[in-house]
Amino acid sequence: MNNPLVSIACITYNQEKYIRDAIEGFLAQKTNFPIEIIIHDDASTDNTAEIIREYAKEHLELIKPIYQKENQYSKGLTRISINFVWPKCSGKYIATCEGDDYWTDPYKLQKQVDFLDSHPECSVCFHNVNILSEDGKKSHPFHSKKLKPILKLKDLLEQNFIPTCSQMFRNNLSYEFLEPFCSHVFGDWPLNILNAQHGDIGYLDTTMGVYRIHSRGIWSSKYATPEGRIKMLESEIEFYKIINKLLKYKYNRIIKAKILVRLLEKYKEQGKRMLRLSFPNVYKLCHRIKTIGSKP
Repeated sequence: MNNPLVSIACITYNQEKYIRDAIEGFLAQKTNFPIEIIIHDDASTDNTAEIIREYAKEHLELIKPIYQKENQYSKGLTRISINFVWPKCSGKYIATCEGDDYWTDPYKLQKQVDFLDSHPECSVCFHNVNILSEDGKKSHPFHSKKLKPILKLKDLLEQNFIPTCSQMFRNNLSYEFLEPFCSHVFGDWPLNILNAQHGDIGYLDTTMGVYRIHSRGIWSSKYATPEGRIKMLESEIEFYKIINKLLKYKYNRIIKAKILVRLLEKYKEQGKRMLRLSFPNVYKLCHRIKTIGSKP
């Protein structure tokens, strides 16, 4: 196979229900350049690895699987990509998609490469995706409002607006910036900020993928409860503090404001938790009143 221009980086764990959709989306890509598919299975206990082996056997020159014997997630989610996946990527560009998401446009990679080739000032490119509920019945756009075609690092500090399954970035960075986040779960937010330090962020206003929301997802399972939401807010506060230091306080005013908002949200959640535990009947009554008031 010729040297790939794009490396598809996929991490997966116990996603036998979804991994076929992801791989089929990779294989359906129509490009005028060679690609490679790096799939990392984190010692799945279901049939995920067997499904990957099935596809890898049929596409020996295209799919390059990595099978772990020991689960690496407990050692840091970000570290999986840093240590195992990205070092295997030989393409000029890296496109990411986790094993429970998938692509819907066969020209996705071609469109993003064309954009990055013609916009050397951009370090990353992303597009819109649909969010799909676990039952497969509810779907809505990740971005319902129109975004600017070119965004900056300061925009990314407001919130992480780049879905993992939509991003393509240049494969020319040192990932030491990401090491402080390896023990935290922040998705690709630190990666996106790293990329944004080296160029603008290009947005293609078209829907070319699907991001699934399901109970086995990391965010869904960890942060669905009030206690989980408190931990999430604490993690985001810590995230902003680390980012502020790494960016040498260049965006201190923006980041301090974001920390304050999350502190207030945290205190609100703690108050609700205290009310629920100390005065359960009062909490139930307030919740009932709120529910009735929200009905049309």
